[in-house]
Amino acid sequence: MEDQERHLTPVSEDNEEKRTVEAESSESVVLPLSRVRKIIKYDSEVSTVREDAVTAIARATELFLEYFLEETYREASTRSRGRVKRLNYDDFSKTVQEIEALHFLVDVIPPRKRFGSLQGSLAGKASIQFGGSEKIEDSDTPEATKMAG
Repeated sequence: MEDQERHLTPVSEDNEEKRTVEAESSESVVLPLSRVRKIIKYDSEVSTVREDAVTAIARATELFLEYFLEETYREASTRSRGRVKRLNYDDFSKTVQEIEALHFLVDVIPPRKRFGSLQGSLAGKASIQFGGSEKIEDSDTPEATKMAG
């Protein structure tokens, strides 16, 4: 009987520890679980979502965001050779470009294009005049076709 008690005691402690870990993990989630559940349900393939799955997805999202922010801060600090007070879009975009694990975000957070580079790429397609009025002529527009023909 004494062997059974020793054997049962750790099992009940493990169960209690698991319950404590589950309670702590759901309490430590910062994102609102109701909104996470709504986002999950936007997927037409998902009909029901268990509460523990919502909590796990919320926690994973928080961990990813924490990683992304820390890496962005570290990269920005390295680039500016000092302490960074604010992170801006360019910091996030450069981090996505530089860290291979974040390359899946390239389409979501692309590098910002400057107007000068856009103007150069549009030069072959259209002539842009700036001054008293803006006028864009494009050979593909119906107006340009009427004028030519």
